[in-house]
Amino acid sequence: AEHIARAKRSQLSFGRRFFDGAFENALENLSLESSGASLARVRVLLSEAGAVEASFRELKASSWGKDSLRVLLASERVDSSNAFLRHKTTVRQLYDETFKEVHALGFDEALFLNERDEISEGAISNIVVDFADGSSATPALSSGVLPGLWRAGELRAGGVQERTIALAEMLEKAVAIRMGNSVRGGCELAELWKRDSASESGFSLIWRRQRSAQCP
Repeated sequence: AEHIARAKRSQLSFGRRFFDGAFENALENLSLESSGASLARVRVLLSEAGAVEASFRELKASSWGKDSLRVLLASERVDSSNAFLRHKTTVRQLYDETFKEVHALGFDEALFLNERDEISEGAISNIVVDFADGSSATPALSSGVLPGLWRAGELRAGGVQERTIALAEMLEKAVAIRMGNSVRGGCELAELWKRDSASESGFSLIWRRQRSAQCP
């Protein structure tokens, strides 16, 4: 229901048509096709005209498959004024290419900054930062963020505020960092790296979790 509500808000915000019940009908038809799959990722595409197309891909696991994450800062910045960042669309070339790139380099996820050096989001995830003063925060939508469903759940659960988070503040004051999405859930970072041409490896460590990090 949350996915459908988000899609409806996005479609209407772009002045496009949305037909109530179209999502449900597409998913009902898909459930007959995917009945043999024990675990699957469903993809639903909504056209400008309001047509809905649903497909699925079997998954081996609904988690990150790791005890903790090694994350690399993305080399490209996002433009926080780009309206598409706040909507789940197929305009994701930068994110898709960056995710493939960091995986090829041995990292689990990328972390994007915006033009103001604020934390934005991961290539496939949102982020929540736990600070030394006991507070927790997730970047505001104005930083160039998709309002993901895992993020929404963290906000509903309480204890997490929505605000801008500067990279410098996070590196200095974060005691734990979590990244997650609705398919994989949340997982804590063990390390955050950046590209560094002066380093022999080409990367340098800029943040490390002080206690052992774990994924559910």
